[in-house]
Amino acid sequence: MRVKVSIFIRLLKWSLCVTTLLLVKLFIIFPLAGLLFHDLYLRLLPPDSSQWVPLSTFHELNNELNFSQRIARIGIDRELPEALDNGIPQPIYLRERILYKMDLDLQFYCIHNWDTTPQSSIVELKIAIQDPACGRKLFGRKIPIVCLGEELPTVLGDSSMKYGTSRSELYRREWLNHWKLEDKIDIVPNTRSLRLVLEMGQAAQLIFDPNSGLKFRMRFTQGLINLMQRWHKTTYIVGVTAFDLAITALFGITTLVTFTLVSKRLPKDVFKTQ
Repeated sequence: MRVKVSIFIRLLKWSLCVTTLLLVKLFIIFPLAGLLFHDLYLRLLPPDSSQWVPLSTFHELNNELNFSQRIARIGIDRELPEALDNGIPQPIYLRERILYKMDLDLQFYCIHNWDTTPQSSIVELKIAIQDPACGRKLFGRKIPIVCLGEELPTVLGDSSMKYGTSRSELYRREWLNHWKLEDKIDIVPNTRSLRLVLEMGQAAQLIFDPNSGLKFRMRFTQGLINLMQRWHKTTYIVGVTAFDLAITALFGITTLVTFTLVSKRLPKDVFKTQ
């Protein structure tokens, strides 16, 4: 008696095919896509196309609300040093004859002076970026910030189940001011120093988070490259995904064509048994 088992064999064959495809995608295609896009990214953008400079590496002038630092221009024949996040004042290293965009990321606590009676927990902060060498103002803006006062209400007394157990984390949740500025300030090649000036509308003290700093990005003529540099993480996610889908599609098509051709060449009764 002849028993047809071709259906089960075909199911087994396609199951093995799908399993093999998934394993290849996980252990070969995805890592390969990451390596290929990373290589493309480095070819389009040089490794030193952006510099992160912590605010703690600036000189404090006269008081805690004025910061200044000189810019050291480095030629292309030398490696561009990175700013060390060690709290020691050091120059801002940028390439010669290159136009940069500067982004600002400020994270800080504002505390009212106890000797004064604050009228409001909302205080105006004036931010200015200057080129002290020529006395030119590069950027200026007024922003509202929240200041902690002795008599101001707080949620820190609420249930720790809701806000966690760390006191510093509780203060961070409620009182940390976080202000970011992107793609607004041009640093021209002849700029040799920068000054950050902060001015409070009321008597208060600012305590800066160590994550505060400035980012300098080379300005490229191609808008797409500027976006890739500005949105670094998003670019990698989109790029690796696109490479992964493309390689997966090619591998899948090749696999299907190969299986189809091999199946047609096999005898029709190869999956039958007596």
